[in-house]
Amino acid sequence: MFSGRQLTLLLGILAAGGIHASPWLEADDPYLRSDLQYLADRGLLVMPTNAFPIRWSLLSKALAAVDVSQLTPAEALAFHHVQYRLDSDRLGRGRSHLRMSGATQAQAGQGFGWQPRTEYGIQASREWLMNNYAIRLSAGYQQADERDDRFDYQGTYLALGPGDVNLVLGWLDRWWGPGWQTALSLSQQAPPLPAVALNYLDPELPGLGSLWLESLLAKQDNSAAVDQLWASRLVARPSRLLQVGLSYENWFGGGDGSQLSQFGDALTNENQLGRWSWDLRLAQTLPAGGSGGLYTQQANSLASGPDYQLWGADGQWLIQGVMVRAVVEYSQAHGPRPTAEQTERLSHKANPITDAPDGKRWHLGTYLQLPNDHQASLFWQTVHDSQAEPGESWRAQYVLPALAGRLTVNLNVTDQQRHDDTDRVSAGLVYEYRFH
Repeated sequence: MFSGRQLTLLLGILAAGGIHASPWLEADDPYLRSDLQYLADRGLLVMPTNAFPIRWSLLSKALAAVDVSQLTPAEALAFHHVQYRLDSDRLGRGRSHLRMSGATQAQAGQGFGWQPRTEYGIQASREWLMNNYAIRLSAGYQQADERDDRFDYQGTYLALGPGDVNLVLGWLDRWWGPGWQTALSLSQQAPPLPAVALNYLDPELPGLGSLWLESLLAKQDNSAAVDQLWASRLVARPSRLLQVGLSYENWFGGGDGSQLSQFGDALTNENQLGRWSWDLRLAQTLPAGGSGGLYTQQANSLASGPDYQLWGADGQWLIQGVMVRAVVEYSQAHGPRPTAEQTERLSHKANPITDAPDGKRWHLGTYLQLPNDHQASLFWQTVHDSQAEPGESWRAQYVLPALAGRLTVNLNVTDQQRHDDTDRVSAGLVYEYRFH
């Protein structure tokens, strides 16, 4: 496959030339995603919202076609939030920043948009958005058990492509699925994998509506023999009320065979290390100017192993100047527990790549966007499985503008009976300074 050093060299070579590319609406801001989902559920944006990152080119024409004078107060507020982020990226104010984080202990699995995964770290990045390419160089230092893992390139990417076709190289966080706290395909439990991806979009395809297709090859950094991942996702929004997605992941590598034959086995399912998942979301207009939806994601393993289910519902309203999104999700696993090989190949830097549930989980919570540009979220989670006592946890987050940047405060309270080897209460801070 390729190493991090080889991919960095390739990024530098390709940055010297290229064709048309576009910036990304990335998988790092649940509040921005909430406004985007609200506009989609209201029928103002007929596009998929279940595969991140999303290219801005899929959004810009749709936003330009919106008649702002006809919007309700809630629609206008969500529209201006999304439009402001697009304008910021166009003007080069989006992703050139310095981020510092610290926490009393490492945390993972915090749902969509969660990024700090270690006790402390520092990350710097610089992004260029040109007519013929888009590139971001990012480097960081973080707490890690192994010295080789302390430096990373998370967030670095190069995007090239003629119009609707895009070639992307780098370390981009992805979230494949309609859930807010759980994704049964690619999620953000682990640092992003170095990958080469090819994607295609069509805003208006007869019969399928807006279409998004992506396929990638990635390399894991662990001791698993099958340490290379091929993953593909197809999503469509055939109508305002419905969006659907289909994903497939397969792991290969190791052994005595050639890379080509191993990848051929992955294509034909011969190695039995793959997994299918499908998902759909049904949008619904709600009373008092709200909109939301019902959604599900189902994942099935090719080999003997557990199958997974996710069911959820959400809704968003404007209440006394506060944007409020309520979320409830239930996920569970069926069948035998993952084997040691399955667990190993699904791990990257000691964290799982996918957020498949262990037993049964409930998530209940809310995202809040306040009139003073502050943001907050609060979620309750309960877990039941056959290997441990039932447990629950509370997670809270508060985000506010501060010191020419943004400050995020995280708090996590867990059930001490279930997690007797960790602190019952943990907290963390993330400060991001943006270079304009």
